Amino acid sequence: MIDRERFEQLAALSAADEASPKERDELAAMVAQQPDLAGEIAEMESTDRLLRRAVQMREVEPMPPGVLERLEQTRREALSARLAEEAKQAGGAKVAAFPPAAPRRRSLPRWLALAAGVAAVAGLAVMFLRPRVPSSKDIAILGPRGETGFTQPLIVWDAKPDQRYDVWILPPEGSHLDAPALFVAKGVRPPVAFAELKPTPSLPEQSRPTTRLEPDTDYRLLVCFAEAGRVAGVAVPFHTAPDATKALPPPSRDAAKKLADAGRSSDALMLLSQLSPEERQRPEAVALERELRKRLSRGTSPAAQAP
Repeated sequence: MIDRERFEQLAALSAADEASPKERDELAAMVAQQPDLAGEIAEMESTDRLLRRAVQMREVEPMPPGVLERLEQTRREALSARLAEEAKQAGGAKVAAFPPAAPRRRSLPRWLALAAGVAAVAGLAVMFLRPRVPSSKDIAILGPRGETGFTQPLIVWDAKPDQRYDVWILPPEGSHLDAPALFVAKGVRPPVAFAELKPTPSLPEQSRPTTRLEPDTDYRLLVCFAEAGRVAGVAVPFHTAPDATKALPPPSRDAAKKLADAGRSSDALMLLSQLSPEERQRPEAVALERELRKRLSRGTSPAAQAP
């Protein structure tokens, strides 16, 4: 179980863009442990954007002093926790929490002033009108996963109806929250052809691929809900085989079965996802896809199961 109070502190700092890299990593670890939290973070960040837009439109109303005090105290507690952790790592004495916020203050932090000014106007609209962000548990990445035999793999995952997604291919190291992206596609639905992903300028030109992945290389695939940032989603590692070829073969059940028999469950699902609806609903294709999904959920392959 996560520390709920600590989560709320980190989420508040992240939404206000005040979280340190270490705090973002801690928040990402909590999301990895409990994926439902990603939806809460995305909702908080979306609310923050709504509040800022409302301020720009001068939709400002006064807030009761008690609400201001609670908002300020939440921020003070989060900053206090940060100072305590830094002091602990430095071997210093325990840092006491900030005292409760005083009932009257001459000025408020910028982020708090923004929230206080528009909460009365935007609060009900956010609660009742804005659709809720789905849980990241609804994102089941099917490919690429494990080892893929293609340097231009098809990106496949289970998608909710009418939901758009953002896709990143990342290097294997670093937090997925701020690791430099190699390729990205925004506002897409599966399956996504590799050509739809655009290379980014995050890495030096000499080490940045432009049209394909490199063979025998580790990567991560990150799929998130569109416009929700890198937190509200799922990341999985994968590896390109040393003998990986550039493109997938023409899709067919027989080709998918051949890849499945070779232990390439993820690659086989890429091909099945390209079949026509009629072909994909045939009993043989349905049975094969069901078996491939079971293998992915267990993390097994025929080779792994052999005695």
